[in-house]
Amino acid sequence: MRGVYAVLLVLVAFPALGLGVSIEGPRNPDGTLAMCGTFTVTVAGAAETTGHVTLVLLRTSEVLRVSLECDGDRLKSAPVQIRRSCDPAATQLSLVAEIGDAIAIATELGAGGCAVERVGKRLSGPGEPALSLRRMNNDTMDWVTAESVEPGLFSAGLNNLALDSTCAPETTHLTLAVGQATARLVLVEEGPVAGRFSGEIVAQMQPDAEDPELVLHLLTTDKEPLLRAVVREGDALALTWDGVDLRRPVKFLPVELSPVDLVLPVGCMAEVRVSVPERPDEVIWFVNGVRQAVEGPSLPVCPDAPRTLDVVALVRQGLLWGRQQTTVTIVPQVRVSFISAETGLPANEPWRCAAPLQVKVEHVQGELESILVGKLGADPRPCKLPVARVGDGVWLSIPFRPAADLGVCGGDVLWVQYVDFRGCYTAYVVLPLR
Repeated sequence: MRGVYAVLLVLVAFPALGLGVSIEGPRNPDGTLAMCGTFTVTVAGAAETTGHVTLVLLRTSEVLRVSLECDGDRLKSAPVQIRRSCDPAATQLSLVAEIGDAIAIATELGAGGCAVERVGKRLSGPGEPALSLRRMNNDTMDWVTAESVEPGLFSAGLNNLALDSTCAPETTHLTLAVGQATARLVLVEEGPVAGRFSGEIVAQMQPDAEDPELVLHLLTTDKEPLLRAVVREGDALALTWDGVDLRRPVKFLPVELSPVDLVLPVGCMAEVRVSVPERPDEVIWFVNGVRQAVEGPSLPVCPDAPRTLDVVALVRQGLLWGRQQTTVTIVPQVRVSFISAETGLPANEPWRCAAPLQVKVEHVQGELESILVGKLGADPRPCKLPVARVGDGVWLSIPFRPAADLGVCGGDVLWVQYVDFRGCYTAYVVLPLR
């Protein structure tokens, strides 16, 4: 043994003398032996068919003497495990070490041989590192895989044996991001040698205090704020650790509004209502970014002037919120008038009953087939004049002569009217004849 110790002392001073002895076992990319792995010592070129090799952990001076047996043209030891004090022994032979320790290996066989190896971190397991996100199921009170992010308690997890370096629980940090908002979450190892790290977060969704938006809040279990982000359909929570990513979409309550993109003339009242869900627990309405005092699933619309209204509904059912928007376009009422068929100018009163006329209809939304014309009095003689589009929302009737085509003349009064299909107003004008 004295000779072995002398070899070891020389080896520490001159590592290059460690010839003929090699180590076979799992290694880290930096060449160090993997913690919690097993290795074998081989000696090549010795004349002996059996022998021993001595392993010394230099920090603690722990000595392990291992037998060598013939294995082809070399000698080979039984597997030796490198473990920490808290790791269970997986083989009969083991050394208790820490990351960074040096192990000196020497043999007196032949001309002697030696080597020095460093102990490095644990190797990652298959498929590691791997991120996960679980949600507490409030009905069964157990953790389930989270396919989306909604109000509730979540556990973000990381599996990575390589981070488990000591017998004390380790910690690491995970990046949380929603859009441009980011936060760091502390993950704590679930046991001294688990290699599984987790951290809990609470997700809440609330309406913004001023704007027609929904806000996702992420908090610690102690209610300390982690992240605040305005969210829309398609947004997701991203978990990132050292280039490993996991994304889960933010879950919203499905919301539908009816009617969609309403066009309404001035003076015609209507309402925008929540059609899905049928019985929401709460609805907050915004018009052009201003919160309305209206409560309930319907928003009355009372058009007072031509303009565009952007309507947003924030809808809650249970803890889940949804957002939907639509547009209400307020347009002028349809206007009708008589014009000269020869000049296109407004018809003067009283109009010669033999002169040709046309009816001009303006501010029409959609299609129009005809316009109703008649005579005031007990014998109105109404008739529908075909019309044709001549511009954006502008239509003209075919030319007609009041006397020849309608049988009206001097002293009669001609009228034309347009009745809105909603029944909320009638456009009407008269023209005395001479």
